[in-house]
Amino acid sequence: MSKPLFTLAKTPLGSILIQLGFTTPLRKIIPVKKVFEDEKIFAFYHPKPFWEKHVVIVPKKKISVLGQARGEDFVVMGHICEVAAKIANELKAEGVGYRLITNGGRYQKSKTSPFSFGNRQASPSRRRRIC
Repeated sequence: MSKPLFTLAKTPLGSILIQLGFTTPLRKIIPVKKVFEDEKIFAFYHPKPFWEKHVVIVPKKKISVLGQARGEDFVVMGHICEVAAKIANELKAEGVGYRLITNGGRYQKSKTSPFSFGNRQASPSRRRRIC
């Protein structure tokens, strides 16, 4: 079930559905493990984690491209940083290291700008051999 959802997410229709899914009561039917939610953001464990602890933080206000963010968008992004700090404390990530990233341009897989929070180590299924 998750593979078709990930494929759909990369399409223009999928971007609309993702935004609706996270900004409306529809988010209650999305099969993810919620980490945090308030009026500005929704955070959940990534269903296909790259890191051992991989949390996706989605703004409920549509921010399509980071480079086009304005005014209130930066308030939401600041709030994302506050919540990421709480998540880091809850996951005891300070000692092992973590990152908070968002993708843009050719690295952006959908037309929304979610942030990913993860600890420094790739999950066992995603580790790459480095020579």
